Amino acid sequence: FVHELSASSPSVNDQVIDILSVDVEGFDWDVLSAADNTLERVKYLEFEYHHVGHWPRYNLSYATNDVLYNRFGLVCYYA
Repeated sequence: FVHELSASSPSVNDQVIDILSVDVEGFDWDVLSAADNTLERVKYLEFEYHHVGHWPRYNLSYATNDVLYNRFGLVCYYA
């Protein structure tokens, strides 16, 4: 079942999110960087890394270690 990240329903905003998959063709970082309240509730996050959008400004190590792990406790695995 799909909701906008900024859904205004309190019942949605309080729920733990088991899996969040972000696939916006290279603009994943734009979505993730604006989703603080949502990422606090995510158990498993899936996203793509491309060299388009804002990714060229932020390397993958910064995104995975400095932001996703240090701020939200999300451990990142990638190949």
